[in-house]
Amino acid sequence: MADVKTVLVSGYSAAPKGTSMFEEFKHAGVVLEIDPATNVIIAVDATFVTQLARSFYSRLIVGYDVSNGMAPLERLISTAVHTPSREALIVATRAAVQRYFQIRDNRG
Repeated sequence: MADVKTVLVSGYSAAPKGTSMFEEFKHAGVVLEIDPATNVIIAVDATFVTQLARSFYSRLIVGYDVSNGMAPLERLISTAVHTPSREALIVATRAAVQRYFQIRDNRG
């Protein structure tokens, strides 16, 4: 069995109606791979319609230390992402980070 050193978490939010994200997925989904030793996001995937948007979002938040809280991360996303689905992505990202802390805190 492999020695797992990272945690994979996901969060979801309703996509805004009238967007291509809603038409294709119905929800915004964010999947984060986080290193529990450092609390740093090391990989990201999200339900964007285009590869450019997925790549941009990943490059934007990879390296963020989630122990710094959601407020700085939300400001970063709000400053850089100007799409109709931005708020849904923030909610999905927040849900994934909250799930990470629930798992981490219950691991003992």
